[in-house]
Amino acid sequence: FAFFAHSYGSVVAYELTRRLKEMGKALPEHVIVSARRAPHIASSVALTAHLPDSEFIAAMQNQFGAIPQAVLHDKSLLAMFLPIVREDIRLNENYIGSINPPLTVPLAVFSGVDDKSGATIDIDKWKETTVGPYLQKQFPGGHFYIDSARQEVIQEIAKILS
Repeated sequence: FAFFAHSYGSVVAYELTRRLKEMGKALPEHVIVSARRAPHIASSVALTAHLPDSEFIAAMQNQFGAIPQAVLHDKSLLAMFLPIVREDIRLNENYIGSINPPLTVPLAVFSGVDDKSGATIDIDKWKETTVGPYLQKQFPGGHFYIDSARQEVIQEIAKILS
């Protein structure tokens, strides 16, 4: 098995792999993380989770372009959606993990060339989290390059796993 995780999910895949190693369980053949700064690096972009709704929405649109227009124009849907996104962002902004002991599995780090979320700042620091083989790959697009460059991403994952 292998893990592919995007954005904050990268932390989940990283921590799960660490826990599996601690418990002496089978480890993934590969861990592929995407669009997230290395786990031991603090966020260097302005924190946004605490902002009032209008400022928070503007920050999310600027950094991620992530809130669909249909949600933005439906007040009840937005009221349901915002607390979930805000909590995800709060967890992401505040998480700082350990790199000791380092992973022993192959690690690939993907990112979008035009990501404005701060995910690509110090992205090369992921190399410090593993003693296994390391690959770093950028794709055209922003934080959600996995949508705009889907075929390229799938091809790269297939190449890594083959």
